[in-house]
Amino acid sequence: MLKNSTLSSLLALSLASSLMAESYVYVGASKADMMSEQSTTTFSIGYGFSKVFSNCVMAGFSTSYHQGDFEDSSVSDSSWFNGIGVDFHLGYSPTKPLALYGIAGYQMQAISSSTSAGGFGYGAGVSYKFFEHVALALEYRTYDMEVPSLDYKYDYDTVDALIRFVW
Repeated sequence: MLKNSTLSSLLALSLASSLMAESYVYVGASKADMMSEQSTTTFSIGYGFSKVFSNCVMAGFSTSYHQGDFEDSSVSDSSWFNGIGVDFHLGYSPTKPLALYGIAGYQMQAISSSTSAGGFGYGAGVSYKFFEHVALALEYRTYDMEVPSLDYKYDYDTVDALIRFVW
């Protein structure tokens, strides 16, 4: 899992360089619903890039790491999860600082060190560049997650508030 993520990140960096795209790193917090409608707060960090073409079409890629806790009724303590996500963005930038985009991606999660899950998802986002090197983004995503070892499926829904540092 880590090798694939590292390879994807290196591929993204090289693609960003070749497109002369705008790169960014970000930090954020998310409100997530997972497994039996359990709500949790997660924290994330990530890297991405995007390019706005002359016809105002925006295309981009991002990869992220996130971590959070949730209540598990089968154990007395909180359970934790972390994950790595890869997202592709396609949208429209009507003005230089504003971008509206759709999201398609894949999410991998480790849940309390005993279970792993993965799934494809989709969503939407909006970002606004308040300063030359700082943007805020709000994104919604939903993933259809599957735990192969347990033959168990669940939805993973997130609303993310992100601060992007752009160069």
